[in-house]
Order: sequence, then structure tokens, then C-alpha cells
Amino acid sequence: MKPEDLASFFPHACPYPSCRSHQRDSPAVSFTRHGSYLVKHRDGSPRGRVPRFRCSICRRSFSARRFAVEFRFRHPEFTGWAILELVSGVSIRQAGHKGVLSRGSVTRRFWRFGRHLHRLLRFLRREQLYGGRLAGCFLMDEGESFEWSRLFRPLTFPVVIEKVTRYTVSFDVGTLAPRLKRGDPRRVEREEKEGVRPNRSRRVVSRCIDALLKVATGGSEFRTDEKPSYRSILARHPEGSKLVHTTISSRDPRGPKNPLFAINHTLAMSREGLARLRRRT
Repeated sequence: MKPEDLASFFPHACPYPSCRSHQRDSPAVSFTRHGSYLVKHRDGSPRGRVPRFRCSICRRSFSARRFAVEFRFRHPEFTGWAILELVSGVSIRQAGHKGVLSRGSVTRRFWRFGRHLHRLLRFLRREQLYGGRLAGCFLMDEGESFEWSRLFRPLTFPVVIEKVTRYTVSFDVGTLAPRLKRGDPRRVEREEKEGVRPNRSRRVVSRCIDALLKVATGGSEFRTDEKPSYRSILARHPEGSKLVHTTISSRDPRGPKNPLFAINHTLAMSREGLARLRRRT
């Protein structure tokens, strides 16, 4: 949010969590202009004026910059550069070596961008998309990753998206059993030290399906691969019958013509983004 683009900005809610108008079911609130301040370039030239507002509920004032992703960043002009580095799959350590921002600064931006986008997704689902209800074709699949060790600590992360917009409806992360046979000496030794690692695939998939059923309209199509647990989880859910479940073979070519291409491509982008955590240390 650049200062020169803030002239027509007007808040939709109070940014302070303690204020009643910050919540969804907030009382009627109005905002009044409360002055402005000048933002300058590093060379001292004027960059633009940022308006300030006052909340009629809590009577506190705030600026339009509080709603920006660069709020209180010391170098907001490098936001575009940081986003480009992160979406390009560059590791945080390598981005810090380029000398534009330090590794800690890139890390803090990484977390800020994530929280900002999560708030945006929740706002869109709650306020703008069909009054809190979603309609269309939904796709779900599980991606796999690991923590520290690919053999001993694998992870699963199911993701549910809308086919056309790629809107992420829900996702979760759970543990998987070690990728070794039960009688393998390495697995036996590990389990004696750390205990049996549970397989929580069904649990996290159930959470994602439950989140989808809370917002999906009746008759929406739900596409997955032919994993048996998906059908059984839907059959046991009280509202599972309102989705039209369609299964696609995972052996079909995974090109753009595949009915599951959108979710396969989304998981591929997720794995590419997780590659920055490839250092086991």
C-alpha cells in the first residue's frame, strides 16, 4: 500500500483487537478523518500523505498504513523484492546473502506475508464469497514432506481448493508412520527411544473435509483420487451426502487435461516453496 495510493482509502473495521468493531458481528461503527502525516523518500523529497482516522467505538486513532503489509517495516520499499525472492524458491539464507536485507529481516517478512494472506483469505470466505458459502468444484489431495528425516519423520498435508479460482478452502498437517518396515532394526531402535510415531492422515483429512462442509453449498462436486479413506470419511460425516464425490485414478497422466490438475499443480507449488527448508540443520 503506497502512500500515493491512499487518498481514496477508507477502513471497514477498527484495527485494534480489543475494540468491539474489530470483530465480525460488530455494532455499527463510523470513522472520521483525523488528520494526516507526510511520508518522505530517503533523499528527503515528499512521497505522499497518509490519512489518519478515529474510531467512533473505542475513540482511538490510527493511520491507513496500519492495514498495509509493510506496517512498521524499516525498509518498506523492499517488499516487492522480498516477495519476488520468496516466490522464486530462493532460500532465506541465500536471499540474505544478496545484501539487500538481512536473513532475519527476510524471515520476518516471510511470516508477515503469511499472516497477512491468511487474514485476507478468512475475510474473503466470510464476507465476500457467497455470503460465507462457497459453490463450485472442489479438489483435495495429500502432499508429503518431512521434518528432519524423510525416513523416520514423514508428514502429510492435505489441501482443499476450489478448481477455478484455486482458492484454498482448508489445509492441515499431520504425522505419518516411518517409511520403514515394522521389523526393520532402525525403526525398532527409533521407536524404543522416541515411541511409536502415529499415522494421523485420517485425522487431518477429516478436519479438511469438515471445514469444507461448513462452507460448501449443497450439490457441490468434490474430486479426489481413489484413496479408500476419503470415501469412508465422507460416508461417516453427517453432512457428507451433500457433496457429489468423484474419484479420479492417480495413474492417469498428470497433464493440464487431468481433472485433478489444479490440485496437483497447487501441491507442486507447495513443495517448491517448502524447498527453502531443505537444510536439515
